[in-house]
Amino acid sequence: MTVDGLEQAPVPRDRLFALPEAAGARLNRFDDGGAAARLAGEHRGFASVGVAHAREVVATGSGLVVTDRLSGRGGHAVELRWPLASPEARIRAASAEEAASLARLAGEACVDAAPGLDAVVEVPLGRAGALLVALDLPGPLAPELSVALRSPGYGELVRGAAVVVAGNLPLPATLVTLFLFQPQGASP
Repeated sequence: MTVDGLEQAPVPRDRLFALPEAAGARLNRFDDGGAAARLAGEHRGFASVGVAHAREVVATGSGLVVTDRLSGRGGHAVELRWPLASPEARIRAASAEEAASLARLAGEACVDAAPGLDAVVEVPLGRAGALLVALDLPGPLAPELSVALRSPGYGELVRGAAVVVAGNLPLPATLVTLFLFQPQGASP
């Protein structure tokens, strides 16, 4: 995620392979017991524009839910990117069964989320099945797909894709992303 075009931990131009700890990142919670594993942390990498970023990741048996909370005041340009290995990703409406599965995933993660079901991202995973990416976004934000490059090995670049959510947001704001795995041949 970037805010106002800033990286949370910029790389110094004179030390390309150094990443000094300037964001004040910290772990707030880690719980790997029960039906869901939960990891929560925050950083102050956007403090220069008065914004703090907290992220919580919850893994369940059906998928993953990521909640990003931005605190601060005023409007800020926000960009959230989820890189994907598959260039065949597409945006489409969720079926009723998929909507029910996404609601179950949010419930398993104990997250109050109502993702937009008319714009989910389907990522084909070959014989394994597919990944559905659904987002609960504030205001006028909507997911888009962008061409991206990825490196499967040293010196290799291949085409991939990225889910991009970008726009101006009044803070505080919360963005929720649900990643639902759908095995080949299984109903959602």
